Amino acid sequence: MKCITDGAADGIDGVIGCIRKVGMCVKSVHSCFYTLPKDFFSDKLKIKGKIKMNYEELIKLGKQTGFTHVAQLNPATIELKPEVRQMCESNSCGMYGKSWSCPPACGTLDEYRTCILEYKEGILVQTVGELEDEFDGEGMKETEQQHKKYFYALYEKLREQFSHVLALGAGCCQQCNTCTYPDSPCRFPERKVSSMEACGMLVLQVCKDNHMEYYYGSNTIAYTSCFLLK
Repeated sequence: MKCITDGAADGIDGVIGCIRKVGMCVKSVHSCFYTLPKDFFSDKLKIKGKIKMNYEELIKLGKQTGFTHVAQLNPATIELKPEVRQMCESNSCGMYGKSWSCPPACGTLDEYRTCILEYKEGILVQTVGELEDEFDGEGMKETEQQHKKYFYALYEKLREQFSHVLALGAGCCQQCNTCTYPDSPCRFPERKVSSMEACGMLVLQVCKDNHMEYYYGSNTIAYTSCFLLK
C-alpha cells in the first residue's frame, strides 16, 4: 500500500505508473482510488478545461452573471496605444495620480505588453443601458454601477476556475473605498483592477477586432471590460 500512497501524492499519472509497475489486480486498483480526495478528479477536469477553452460555457456564465453581451477575445489583437494613455494624463476623470490602479502607478505600457503576451485566451464583457436622453446622467451612473457589480462577480467566479486572470475594467478600481496611494502599498495587489484605457487600449478598436458592437444607437450607453485567462 505504500506504493499507492506515494503515487497518489504525485497525481493520477503517478498512481497509474505505480499500479503498472507492481502489476496490481483490478480490485486493488479500486481500493487505491478510494484513498484519493473526493474532489481529485474534478480538479483534474478543471485543469484540462484551462487548456482547451470552452467559450460557450464562458459566454453562458457571463450572461448568467448579468452582462448584456459576452464575446471571445483574442489577446493577439490587442494594441496598446500611447495616445490612449495620454488621455489619462489629461485627468478628465480626476483619478490620475490618485490610485494604484491608474497611471502612472499602474505600470508602463511596456510592462503591460509583456504581461498580455503571456495570455492566449480571453473574453469581452459588456453592459448596455437605456437612457432617457443624452443628458441622462442618472441612467449612465446606474448602468456603470450594474456593470461593475457584474464585473466583480464574474471576476470571483473566474478566479476559482483559472490559475491566472488579468481583469481590466471600465473606470478605476473599486476594491477599496479609499485607495492607499501613494502613502502605503496597495491592500490587495492580487485583486487590483486597472481599466482597459489605463493599459493603453482603445476600447472601440478592441471591440471591432473581436466582433463585438461598441455603439448601440442613440439613448444608449455601453460599458466594456475584459478578462485575459490562462
